Amino acid sequence: MGIWLNGFTPESVNIKEGEYSVNDLLLHNENDSTLAFILANMIHNPSLPRAMGIFLCVEQTTYEELMKNQIAKARSKKGEGNLQELLDGDETWVIQ
Repeated sequence: MGIWLNGFTPESVNIKEGEYSVNDLLLHNENDSTLAFILANMIHNPSLPRAMGIFLCVEQTTYEELMKNQIAKARSKKGEGNLQELLDGDETWVIQ
C-alpha cells in the first residue's frame, strides 16, 4: 500500500495489483508547504493512513533574534536612552 496524489487529492493505492508502481507513490518533501497541507488534512479521510512526523520544516529568524536586532538598531540610532526621559516624552506639562 502507498499514497498516490490524484491532482491534490491523496488516494491509497495497492502497488501489488500492478496499476501503480513504487515510482508513482507520493514522496514527502518537508520543504513543500502544499504537500504538508495535504498530509495534515489526510486525517479527515478515514480510508487514508494517519500521517506522522515532520510535515513542514521552515527556517526563519526567531522572535528573540528579531527583538535583539531591533533593540541594537534603536541603540545605534538614538543611544542608550533614559527611561525617565522616555516617560516624560517631548511634550510634557505641569498641572498646578
